[in-house]
Amino acid sequence: MKKIISLLALLSIFSISVFAQETEASPLETTEEQPSEKSEKSEKSDFSDEEKSINEKIKAKRSEVPVDFIISMAPALIINTGNHENSAVSPIVYPFSFGVKFFKNNTINFEPRLSFYAGYYLWVDDAAYPAEIENRTATVFSFLLDLPVIYKKQLSKRQFLEFGFGPSANFRIAILSNGVSSSDAGTTGSAGSDTDEIRSYMWDNFNWLFVDTSVSYTIKLSEKLRLGPECRFYIPCGQLFSGNGFNSGIVTLGLKAVF
Repeated sequence: MKKIISLLALLSIFSISVFAQETEASPLETTEEQPSEKSEKSEKSDFSDEEKSINEKIKAKRSEVPVDFIISMAPALIINTGNHENSAVSPIVYPFSFGVKFFKNNTINFEPRLSFYAGYYLWVDDAAYPAEIENRTATVFSFLLDLPVIYKKQLSKRQFLEFGFGPSANFRIAILSNGVSSSDAGTTGSAGSDTDEIRSYMWDNFNWLFVDTSVSYTIKLSEKLRLGPECRFYIPCGQLFSGNGFNSGIVTLGLKAVF
């Protein structure tokens, strides 16, 4: 019996010593595996950084806008060569203009622009002329669409000179003025029929077609803003064809903002 107990005790001691050796060996195995895990993590980190860099470049490319936007605030003088006893002296209107500049990084740009303004007109001497408020017959809403090609000259790091030339279409809508009745007296018999004549006149004989010429000088105030004076002259093709010279021509002088 004692021999059996002694044998069991020896077996217990032997098994405990073996277990102790295994537990001591396991940390070494773990430490041996650590460099491998670290290299895997490093590779994953490098890959994620590279992926992140590529994604950022793609986002930057997508967010880059290939055009500039333009806002112009410029009083406009509408040339009136008609009889000033009946019509108004060349009136000044205040258009609001918004445009887009394509190929902004090139020397030659394309710069479509839309301007809106309104004014009073009357019918006299078989033509539509600007009118004073007390002599008004029709209110004319004008949508002036410019399609010029722009030559851009960089004078210095911050200064730019631009010259523009191209066609322009003046889409004008004439309605009977507020406070005027269609039955009121008019040159053609009534204010209503005068308004019809004014409406037709705006579209007859290419009276809607102009040639837009411009010059502007802008200074770069920041990476996203240029500001400076701009002058534009609209040559009235229809009036020239009809022998009326520069009647209905438009001259503007104001500020141009490019952003």
